[in-house]
Amino acid sequence: MKLLFKLIAVLLIVGIFAYFTAEFLMELWWFRSLDLGGYFVLRETYDWLVKIGTTILLTSLVYLNFSFIPRALSLHQDADNKGLLAFLQNHKKVLWLLSLLIVIRC
Repeated sequence: MKLLFKLIAVLLIVGIFAYFTAEFLMELWWFRSLDLGGYFVLRETYDWLVKIGTTILLTSLVYLNFSFIPRALSLHQDADNKGLLAFLQNHKKVLWLLSLLIVIRC
């Protein structure tokens, strides 16, 4: 039973990978047939660089918002502050992941 589950999981992963790479390969082959393979690679690279750069920038802005605004408002000094804000101030890795999820979700 465990072998069957592993086999199904592997086939599912391979199927998803093949689905997402089929269009990329088809376009790459078409551009190469026109001797424009370098242009296609640059076009795809620039697209992903802009997406990744924007995500990093917005994640940093959300992180700074959640991290430094409570300090500026002196909310981090309250002993009774036990909400989400206090939790995020004490756990910076969780704050970073939450910032990334907010940016990706929007």
